Amino acid sequence: MNQSNNFTGQHIFSQILSLTSKESLSEVFRGTKANHYYKQLKGWEHFVSMMYCVLGICQTLREITMGLEVYEGKLNHLGIKKAPARSTLSDANKNRPSNVFKAICQHLQAQYTLVLSDSTLPKYVLQKLFLIDSTVFSLFKEILRTSGRSSLDGKCKGGIKKNAVLNAVSLMPELISFTAATVNDQQFLQYIKLPRGTKGNHASCAGLS
Repeated sequence: MNQSNNFTGQHIFSQILSLTSKESLSEVFRGTKANHYYKQLKGWEHFVSMMYCVLGICQTLREITMGLEVYEGKLNHLGIKKAPARSTLSDANKNRPSNVFKAICQHLQAQYTLVLSDSTLPKYVLQKLFLIDSTVFSLFKEILRTSGRSSLDGKCKGGIKKNAVLNAVSLMPELISFTAATVNDQQFLQYIKLPRGTKGNHASCAGLS
């Protein structure tokens, strides 16, 4: 295992995290009290771990912790000293309020709104457009019924479907629903109440395997 704390050059994950910093998010952590009663895994360390989970397409806590442990000695570029233990990360995911990550998202959106590429559609059109997204995620166990055929070995994982209505201007969700993956998207449409004069555009995303 590399024992050096010096690393020449930054890997991609570090470059992505450089778009923000522990200092820039400190106000978010104070405002949401993200670090109250948490001694082992502070808000920034939790944020880095979950970002690694998303970008590394990790499916278990073991993959997150082992993946970060591989970069031991280089984690100082991410602003953390060591990879969190699985039990510590599990407790943080269970107990830390989710509004912390909502606040982080809003903070980054406000920070980079002016430099994000503009849509080709005029704003007055986007203001009348809502995006309807349907995404299926595989689960580790057969907790909810999944879509598609069972594997050749007869084993079957569960699946959960996320349906969401997104504002085309802010790309923030207006409505979110979670169901079993086998539930038809038409069931979600009955709950959508669009303002008069607006349109909905449906987009379907492939689930994670």
